[in-house]
Amino acid sequence: MLSAMQVMVSIPDPGLALDDSGWRAIRQASWGTSVVAIMLVLLVWCLYLGGVGCLLLAQFVFSVRQLRSPIGHRYV
Repeated sequence: MLSAMQVMVSIPDPGLALDDSGWRAIRQASWGTSVVAIMLVLLVWCLYLGGVGCLLLAQFVFSVRQLRSPIGHRYV
């Protein structure tokens, strides 16, 4: 969808029945959609990395607690 908008905005066809305000609206919609798509991808990556970080931190805390407990030393 973003590629189609990019092509449409970059090569305006003079034969189309759009005036300058029509092209301006299409450019603004394309720009807004691009920004939203980029922000969505960044949000997904941040959530992914944050989730992995939380998982690693929880595993580290669990291992430290196991090593400090008297039962945990039996397995080492």
